[in-house]
Amino acid sequence: MDFKTVKEVLEFAIRKEDASAQFYHDLAALMKDSTTRIIFEVLERNEMQHKSSLEFELIKQGQVVNEEGYKVTDEPTGYIEVDEQAQSMTYVDALQLAIRKEQAAFKLFAELMVQAKDPQLRKMFFELAQEEMRHVLQFENEYNSILPKK
Repeated sequence: MDFKTVKEVLEFAIRKEDASAQFYHDLAALMKDSTTRIIFEVLERNEMQHKSSLEFELIKQGQVVNEEGYKVTDEPTGYIEVDEQAQSMTYVDALQLAIRKEQAAFKLFAELMVQAKDPQLRKMFFELAQEEMRHVLQFENEYNSILPKK
């Protein structure tokens, strides 16, 4: 991936958020346990809020947001297949999955930040990586709060 403009970075990030929202939507639809379904629905809404924020950044750059939406053209990094086995996920399983997914997103944006030559692009990737790390920490805190104390 070779990004030359902030617009390209934003469009890429929008596609990633859209793909993540769809992933969580698909998982929520499979869940038998209502508590686990709710966490995936919340995650889907969070990803849609992130997508909206990125679209706003695109507008601030003087760009027009594509009304048809942004489609993922390549398989997302750290993609985890949604299958029938997901139906038996527990709340703890859901948190572990969310942690892995957010860690993969963090790693992607951190790697892109290191590769970026333009300071503005580097800053954009840094901010995206920070956002993903905040999610990782949020889910890890929740996960640790429900583990039995030793």
